[in-house]
Amino acid sequence: DDVKKKVFRERDGEVARHVARRLTDKHRAVAYWAAALLRQILILPEHRADLATQGVPASLVSLLKAEDELGALTAINAIGCLHALAAKPEIKEVIVTEIGDSLGAITNPPKGARRQNALKERAIQLKEFLGK
Repeated sequence: DDVKKKVFRERDGEVARHVARRLTDKHRAVAYWAAALLRQILILPEHRADLATQGVPASLVSLLKAEDELGALTAINAIGCLHALAAKPEIKEVIVTEIGDSLGAITNPPKGARRQNALKERAIQLKEFLGK
């Protein structure tokens, strides 16, 4: 909770950028937690434009490949981040370009993942929001 309070009060965006860099960590659990925290950070609109210009949409799109339960949870958080970023029309265009056909693959998540229905639902919501 103390970390969240600091992040929400932060003005220069350094913590948000640090968390965003962890999206590409080779350890999948780190990427999961980064996506979960970034989703909370993006509640504040001032973080959105800065992160969108730093390649964060591409990093989030790369997390949409759900091969197992952790991957499904990570993808759900990545979709939440993409949805928050896409609230700004100029960022939405970047996301539409980056995402390509990735959402189509999500509508058929891996079998056996307990979160597959939630993942599928979130992917459909984002797809509709993006107008794809």
